[in-house]
Amino acid sequence: MGVFVTNSIARLKYLKKGKVNYTYICFKELDTEDQRLLDNFSYDKVDTRGYSESFKEEFVLAYIDLLGHIGAKTNSLYWWASFTASKNRFMSKLLPTLLDYYTVCNTIKNNPARSIVLISPPGQITRTLKHYCSQSLIEFKNLDYSNDYCIKIKGGITHFLKMMSFIFKNLLKVFLVRRLFGGHLDNNNEKEKYYVLNTGIYPSSVSNGNKYTDSFFGKLPDFLISKRNKLLIIARIIGDYGNIIKKLSKYKQHLIVPQELFLNYFDVFKVTIDVYLNRVKFDKSIEFYGLDVSKIIQMELDSDYTNTIRAELLQKYIIRNMLDYVNIHTFTTTYENNPWEKICFLSLKEYSPSTKTIGYQHAVVTKASANMFISKEEMSYMPMPDKIVTVGGITEGVLRKYGCYPENLIHSSCALRHEYIYRLKKKNFTKNNTILVALEGVYECYKLVNFVFNALSDNKDYRVIIRTHPERPFSKIRNDLCFDIDSHANFSVSNQKPLKDDLSESDILVYWGSTVSLEALMMGIPVIHVSLDDIVNVDPLADCSHLKWTIRNVEELPTAITDVYDMPEHDFLSQYNKARSYIERYLEKVTDDRLSEFIV
Repeated sequence: MGVFVTNSIARLKYLKKGKVNYTYICFKELDTEDQRLLDNFSYDKVDTRGYSESFKEEFVLAYIDLLGHIGAKTNSLYWWASFTASKNRFMSKLLPTLLDYYTVCNTIKNNPARSIVLISPPGQITRTLKHYCSQSLIEFKNLDYSNDYCIKIKGGITHFLKMMSFIFKNLLKVFLVRRLFGGHLDNNNEKEKYYVLNTGIYPSSVSNGNKYTDSFFGKLPDFLISKRNKLLIIARIIGDYGNIIKKLSKYKQHLIVPQELFLNYFDVFKVTIDVYLNRVKFDKSIEFYGLDVSKIIQMELDSDYTNTIRAELLQKYIIRNMLDYVNIHTFTTTYENNPWEKICFLSLKEYSPSTKTIGYQHAVVTKASANMFISKEEMSYMPMPDKIVTVGGITEGVLRKYGCYPENLIHSSCALRHEYIYRLKKKNFTKNNTILVALEGVYECYKLVNFVFNALSDNKDYRVIIRTHPERPFSKIRNDLCFDIDSHANFSVSNQKPLKDDLSESDILVYWGSTVSLEALMMGIPVIHVSLDDIVNVDPLADCSHLKWTIRNVEELPTAITDVYDMPEHDFLSQYNKARSYIERYLEKVTDDRLSEFIV
């Protein structure tokens, strides 16, 4: 029995042959040559996601409870400022790493006579498993050259460079903002009470014609002003920083300032030193399913300290300095339980306890949204707003079902970001063999394109349009595809025309976790959800079965498409009406009564 680790398939030839039986777990995408080499060894593959849905849901709930326990015991500003604590699946890989480690240890335990090969495992698993094998008297060998001292030095250099980059970028932001916004606020505003709206600003939020569109809160700013609130909009710049703040500086209709206006140069250095001196360390064992996972959690948290925590903690200084300029009676922000949001709530409770805080759940919530679910143990400790406002009744129900929130905290309102969906026209049911593939803004989105290609590439009758997310344009996923798109005329990339135009051209939408699926159903376009070995369901339409098909295997996609095209017209209309009713409860229409939920 032994555990062997390598990043190179070719090195497996050095393993003993004969009576030794091997299993393997691969943690990376293999190219054709690597797969051919691996097949030659005839090892048995272990599926790290081959668990029942009930077990995976149980595992996720245990993960939420684990981090809730750590949060309650730690209850530190420097814990809440981490993406590890927030459980954001796009920023933290702790959940899949824990499941992978559980799978490896379970495989070792259940197959004492077989050796296991790990191909390109995460560093957290390698280091933790080395200790596990030492304790269990199991041979552990890294087939690649590895020098722990060199790895440590490299990590230190990376950390230093990230720290210097953070300092330089934020000093530059403070300098630019002071030049452009220096006269926008003064201390004379101190006696006036402001409603502060914390929002994200994209390049498209302010047009060259000096028109402002709030990408997260829609018409809420105008509604608040109509109710005689003095409004201050704090901008988190998303995209081309210099270009966006130049456009913002010329906009006068609303009082909008970048959040960096409330920073001074010393704050950037203070937060850097603060983070360096106050790292959270786990000295004792942390048990999870009978396994010590303290090293895995520590390494995930250390990654946050290297990459993100400094920026999240800047909110403490922003809030404190803002209160020198304005008296905040209400503070409303987007809410996904992200670190910076929690730092805002915590800082306001410390520096301005009379301020009422509102968190707006602006995005879809799925069973995979662990960031939105809290455990009973951390409920009394985790920084939260005084009120959570949702996009509709369905998401309110999901939060109540899976999160241990206080009874009167969550209130249903309306979908400010999706007001336009009520203007979408129903499309005629067409059968032109045109399939739209909608991607998310996450690294793994290329897997959906490969899935569709493997399913439909042999059928030239289908025209497949790939619509990428702005966060992951096609140039970023091209090298991860299993085919050259230029060599396949029936596959094309959308030129980023308006979404409704892509939807209007298509008969069917194929998606993984994209919210485009909700818009497709509003237009009467059947949707096919592809489940890509998720730990837990990422489908925003998980509880909707109308005008929707769900598949897991490549072979099922052509069959699902045929089933869609074979649907009788009366069945289509019935399914459409039920689907639209569901979406209207999911993303509720914007009305003045529902907007009133933002006033306390």
